[in-house]
Amino acid sequence: MCPGHKRAGLTGIEGLWTPIALATLTGPGETQLAPKGNDPVALCAGVELAGKEALRFDFGRYTYRFVDAERLETFRADPERYAIQRDGACARMGPLSGIADPDRWIVYEGRIYIFSSRECQNGFLKTPERYLEVSPCANP
Repeated sequence: MCPGHKRAGLTGIEGLWTPIALATLTGPGETQLAPKGNDPVALCAGVELAGKEALRFDFGRYTYRFVDAERLETFRADPERYAIQRDGACARMGPLSGIADPDRWIVYEGRIYIFSSRECQNGFLKTPERYLEVSPCANP
């Protein structure tokens, strides 16, 4: 993200969407199975398929499972596209709410977002654009 970008929807606090803010929320080397062991490439395409334990890949704070080797390679080629967005922070409340529950997820516009609570998930679903708004880059 370029320096001019800020994400909105952080409960009134803008510009705090950084890896530094999230780095303190989980211990080093900890990963969680995400989301419910479903293949993230399939989820982003709108299909819920259980991944195989033998076809797994750790990325960031999560372990992802895949239906087949082709989907695993698709993920490896562009993990930011298929991984849980916002480094595991609640898509509605932001990084200050802590790491969200990877089993409480939705796919919006082909991306996986997770939430800290059912209320956050429902609030996001009502107006997702409010939480995903990105300001234009001041320095293209």
